[in-house]
Amino acid sequence: MYENWDDVEAPKSLVNNYSLWRLMIDKRYQKRGYGREAIKLALDFIRTWPCGKAEYCSLSYEPENEVARELYRSLGFIENGEMELQSLHERLEEKFYYMVEEYWLYEADNECLYESLRESFNADVKSGIYPPVSFEDFIEWFETGDIDSSEKLSFLGDLEDMCLDGDEEDLREKYDEYIYSKYYEWVCEHDHEFVAERVGLDLDACRDDEVDYTIYLDN
Repeated sequence: MYENWDDVEAPKSLVNNYSLWRLMIDKRYQKRGYGREAIKLALDFIRTWPCGKAEYCSLSYEPENEVARELYRSLGFIENGEMELQSLHERLEEKFYYMVEEYWLYEADNECLYESLRESFNADVKSGIYPPVSFEDFIEWFETGDIDSSEKLSFLGDLEDMCLDGDEEDLREKYDEYIYSKYYEWVCEHDHEFVAERVGLDLDACRDDEVDYTIYLDN
């Protein structure tokens, strides 16, 4: 029996009450009535108030376990909805934090994005998980039409003139922009943790705010 809520991480329904915690029957001996008899013996013991009087005795079960649900009901237990509400809260909380992460990863201005990408790009190339296109292939692709300056790659707009002028320094600059742009696209195809590590975002900081909401029930 829990006497102080601050002393243990447990559902509030357990404070100053008894609980049957993680009662399980070996699958080899299930469907023989042992579970029912075990609960009856436990309840008989609890009624002797071994740790002092209490108002309730509680237990829990997995929502999909209909056998357990019917067993507990038949023994007088009444559902209080705490598990369902907690599950709902956890889903809403996770959805909220996911949207916060989405904003900071993909929408918010990140002044350090280029520096972070450069560092992670070099690391991923060195480890072999990301093979960038070479400068030579980049030029060849453009000359053969595999890269079209009219595409969404706006920074390639004047690449054709650079190729004609033979300005290798400017070409290298455009090449860098291209490979980092393609690298960033590749990074964003992965999960939040992967992206955050490469753009320099602390995901834990996205979860600092407490989730607060109101649920309205239709009449």
